[in-house]
Amino acid sequence: MQSTKPTEDAFDLRLTRTTPTPNAVLEAALTLPETQAKLLLLVTRDTLGYAAGPGRRRASVRLSHAQIGRRIGRSSTAISQAIDGLVQMELLEVTDDEGKVLATGRERQLLRAALRFRLPRRRVEAVEKRATERPAGAIALAASGPTLFRLGEKKRK
Repeated sequence: MQSTKPTEDAFDLRLTRTTPTPNAVLEAALTLPETQAKLLLLVTRDTLGYAAGPGRRRASVRLSHAQIGRRIGRSSTAISQAIDGLVQMELLEVTDDEGKVLATGRERQLLRAALRFRLPRRRVEAVEKRATERPAGAIALAASGPTLFRLGEKKRK
């Protein structure tokens, strides 16, 4: 007969103040250089970590280089290089306040304002979909589904 008492090594998934993080983001963070990993996790925390209505998460976050630098402890040059790398690997999208995608470092530099960061849309939607499919009161960890390729991998032809 199994005991219904919680064991000491089990997590209580009803924790508050937590961030649903796609497994693909965690897997990517393990293989990225430290500055890129910290930036990816910071954007994940500041977007998926905040509710934007029932079953919805914040889509993007506005951050300046100075704010990022204070939070991850890196120089502006290192942050720019990390942004470039994450954008090239399609792990992060950067936009202006109107939603125009800023794909190059030059476009971001010319903006001369805080940038908006977001995870690629398909990853956010996958997390939201799983959140709305859960039974009322149930809490589950988000996982990357079979329809998503791993973050940082190129789609195979």
